[in-house]
Amino acid sequence: MSRQARQYSQSGLYHIVFRGMNRHNIFEEEEDFIKIKDIIQRLKKEMLFEIYAFYLMTNHVHILLKEYNIGDITVIMKRLLTRYAGWFNRKYSRSGALIANRFKS
Repeated sequence: MSRQARQYSQSGLYHIVFRGMNRHNIFEEEEDFIKIKDIIQRLKKEMLFEIYAFYLMTNHVHILLKEYNIGDITVIMKRLLTRYAGWFNRKYSRSGALIANRFKS
């Protein structure tokens, strides 16, 4: 069964949630929290979006985000999650998926 296509918000506002595979931690130490915030800041220089709030927990994340171009949410999240997972996997000498499924919004 195929998954349902994402419905884009006309307002551009999204409450985004993503979590670790099998509910495992995606942040092990303080440096990991700092790194994802750094990746977000770099992404903001590449794409037009605002973060109104975020909550980082050890095994999942909530972000309140506004995109300014409808549909950019997919690219923003792909870049964020790919960059963070790659960094995390290199840091902890691991391979494979870090994030469970696709992000929810």
